Amino acid sequence: MIHDMALYRQTRVALDKTEKKAKDKAFFNTEALPEETILAFPIALKEDKEGKKWQPFDNNHSDEIYLGGLESIGFGHCILTFKEI
Repeated sequence: MIHDMALYRQTRVALDKTEKKAKDKAFFNTEALPEETILAFPIALKEDKEGKKWQPFDNNHSDEIYLGGLESIGFGHCILTFKEI
């Protein structure tokens, strides 16, 4: 549903620095989830053999991570938060 209705789409072009015109085959499209999109899904965890729980972040349940995308234009940066229920 997000893909069909709300995916952020943008066409970009790489410019030739000397002539200020589009390089040959320089057009490309980008697609991304809209800002402020919230994705929620369950993760099942269990303690290891020593009784320790998985701690992805240092004494914190939230941190900014990079999940893929075009990092050079700011895509792929997310805030990941774990909540116990």
